[in-house]
Amino acid sequence: MDFKLSRKASVILLPSIVILGLFWAGCTESSNKGVKATTRPQVENSSLPGSQYQSASAQSSTAHAELFREMIFVVLRQEPKDRAEFGNWVDTLNQGASLEGVYHGLIHGKVYQKLEETSSPASASAVAAFRDEWSALSLEGLSPEVSQRTSIYTLKRLLGERALQLINAQASHREGLAQWYGKWVAKICQRSIDFGVPLRNRSDEAFHAQWAMNNSEDRLKWEVLNRLHRVLNEMELKK
Repeated sequence: MDFKLSRKASVILLPSIVILGLFWAGCTESSNKGVKATTRPQVENSSLPGSQYQSASAQSSTAHAELFREMIFVVLRQEPKDRAEFGNWVDTLNQGASLEGVYHGLIHGKVYQKLEETSSPASASAVAAFRDEWSALSLEGLSPEVSQRTSIYTLKRLLGERALQLINAQASHREGLAQWYGKWVAKICQRSIDFGVPLRNRSDEAFHAQWAMNNSEDRLKWEVLNRLHRVLNEMELKK
């Protein structure tokens, strides 16, 4: 991968190297065409043996590795390919970078831009899903013009940016944001798409609203982005 995020140079500590080494053993390279980005990876619990005996910092590093792997898999529709670059990004999260910041680094990076420019036009099913989900995120209800040459990656980027705008606009009203999130998740779960973790697939409005109240705004943003990317990924396969 060729992504950059402005930060000071840092050294990856030994525990992180060991964790990433074990974690990377489960990563296999996949092609864009063959990936079903609705089935894995899962990030609910660490899959590493003996993870319950890790230190708090090691557990945090493991969680960041799992989240970043999911981000690559869902956003780019591929598995991580560069072990060193993967480790650098995980270390960035370990040092306090936000998931939103890392997400922006991905969708504005050279790899994503190339995917936008070189990928085939999005399927009719993906375009229809894009318009539906845009309406759910917009008071105006009107989606941007989509040409016959617009790729799935452009649709994913536009929809993600719109979702972040909506969340940022409601950030000062935490309870209202949580209530919106619960309703939105319950509705999007009606698509019967696997969102990566069993609890994410529950169409329980109250459960998700309470989850939103108990977790950070940054994590909520990723949960919304994750669902939107997975929906469009799944619809793109229905050509």
